This record gives sequence, structure tokens and C-alpha cells, in this order.
Amino acid sequence: MIAYRHTSPSQDPLSQEGSLKYGGRWNKKEAFGAIYFALSKLALNAEVKRRMEFAGLTEEMYFPREITQVKIQISKLVDFRKSDIRKEWGLKLSEIRSDDLIACQTIAQRIIKAGFEGIVSPSRTGIGENIAVFKENLGGSSFTKVEKVWTASALKEIN
Repeated sequence: MIAYRHTSPSQDPLSQEGSLKYGGRWNKKEAFGAIYFALSKLALNAEVKRRMEFAGLTEEMYFPREITQVKIQISKLVDFRKSDIRKEWGLKLSEIRSDDLIACQTIAQRIIKAGFEGIVSPSRTGIGENIAVFKENLGGSSFTKVEKVWTASALKEIN
């Protein structure tokens, strides 16, 4: 699959440093890392807007951003886009879209311990889908590979 990520220009696009330092929807701060990607440019644009709003930053303050297109191949993936999979893991769509991350982080911890390499889920923004990759669990034929990188100086340059 093809996915997209935004980072500051000096950051390694395949680093999980930020998620380890701050935590995220599918990882607990300092417990385990994840690399977060959007599965479309539209979803990435919505994620960038949400991040700017959360941080109280204007577009002029937040940009430039480095946009990275990545090819991802994962063999052991939990797909929370599917309601039966969410039910199997005891997760509700409302919990995926919640600002309270505890349910997602707790389930992700179980998923990581079970050896899964990533989670695909609907985006918190309600636009598109995201994937969280657990780098330490990647094995066999699974990988993330940078295909293209460009600098965006505004939201419109992401699309």
C-alpha cells in the first residue's frame, strides 16, 4: 500500500522518536513506538489541519513540512476499518474517534505483544484512514520504504 507522512524538514520520515516521546493513538508514551501514516493525501491534509488546531498554530507558523510517500508491505495487520475486527478486539468506532486515547493504546499494547506489525483504522478526523506501523515487530517480507519526498509550504501543496 502507499501511504503519506508529514514531518518537520529535519526529521527522519521513518523515525518513531516523536511517538515514543509524546505517545499517540496507538502507542503509549515511552512504552512502545509507532510510525503513523495517512493512506491518502486527503487524509494527510486533514491530519495536518487537526495537528495545527491542536497546537494552536496557523498555517504560516506550522509550515514548511516535509511530505513523504512511502510504500508499506505488512503481513500481520489488524484492520479496524472492519466492524467485526473491532468487535473481536473489544473496540468501538467511537473510541477510535475519541480524544481519550486510553482504549486504543491499551488494545495496541495487546496487538504488539501478539506480534502484529501494524494497525489500519479510520482517521480520528473522519476523513480517510491511517496506518500505525510497529517497527520492532516488522519481520519477513514486511517493510516501509520511502518512495518520494517533497517540501510543502502550505496545506494546498499536500494534495
